[in-house]
Amino acid sequence: TGCAALAEALRHNTTLTEINVARTGIGVGGCVALAEALKSNTTLAKLNLHGVNIGVQGCEALAGALKSNTTLTDMKLGGAICDLTVLGCRALAEALSTNKTLLNLDLGRTQVSVEGCHVLAMALGTNTALSSIDLNCWEVDISSCAALAEALKHNKALSNMHLGCTKVGVEGCKLLAKALKTNTTLLNLHLGCTKIGAEGCRALAEALAQNTALTSIDLNCNKFGSEGCCALAEALMTNSSLNEIYLDRCGIGSEGCEALATALKSNRTLSKIHLDGNNVQEEGAFALVDMLESNTTILVLETDEDFCSHARLAISKRLRLNALLHRVIIPMVLASRVHLSGEEVQLEMKELIVGYL
Repeated sequence: TGCAALAEALRHNTTLTEINVARTGIGVGGCVALAEALKSNTTLAKLNLHGVNIGVQGCEALAGALKSNTTLTDMKLGGAICDLTVLGCRALAEALSTNKTLLNLDLGRTQVSVEGCHVLAMALGTNTALSSIDLNCWEVDISSCAALAEALKHNKALSNMHLGCTKVGVEGCKLLAKALKTNTTLLNLHLGCTKIGAEGCRALAEALAQNTALTSIDLNCNKFGSEGCCALAEALMTNSSLNEIYLDRCGIGSEGCEALATALKSNRTLSKIHLDGNNVQEEGAFALVDMLESNTTILVLETDEDFCSHARLAISKRLRLNALLHRVIIPMVLASRVHLSGEEVQLEMKELIVGYL
């Protein structure tokens, strides 16, 4: 077959760094052939098998290759027709316990049982290389969340975790939130469509008040309402690491927007906030406008067409001014020679000054 020929060539090739056979019909046999080639190839860094039905045999073969391969950094196995099964998950978990080079693993949108999910979650506790894992649409339940939370307490490599459209729920969210209080490496957490509710949101807010590493969190499509948003807003008053937050379609309403506006008058790290589909009335919209009169760090504030048109115009104008400040004025000040009372202002002092802008 064509894939067998490709695999054979890969055994001897010393220049190719990426292969993309996503959504092709290479099947189990093709995966096994590629896996065998990976055992001897020393240049391939990226392998995309998204949407390919690799089967148990293909998954086990790829896992076996990961035990000896030392160059592959990115692998995509996700896709609705890819059934990893528990046996496949166990093989991958075993490989992850010894592999030192794979950095990004995309397993999103695959058919995996609760047991298979738990097995892989446990593997993250011992893996020391993986920096990003996508488990989007997996059967992540409370036991898997417990394993993931335990892994986050010890794992020092993982920086990106995608758990969107899973069954994390309130209790699972509480476990993850507790782990975030001590984790110092996770930068991006995706929890969209996970039914965390207001109670789970409060747990996350408590964690964000202490966490100093997380820079982006996606909470889209979690109906935690104004109650959850107010808890998040309170956390933002003290959080000093979060740069971006997704709150689309969370039902936060005007009360939630007003709480966010109050928090962002003092927060100076958050620069991107997403608020589409939240049924925000005029008072909430103009609370955000008022906040932008003093906040100069917000560069992106996304709203939808139902948002008050006058407020949208005012927000757009203020965001342009903020962008001008951060992309033109501040870099110009830092790069220029500035003198005060005849003496040149040192870079450290200029950085201190622009920090107040």
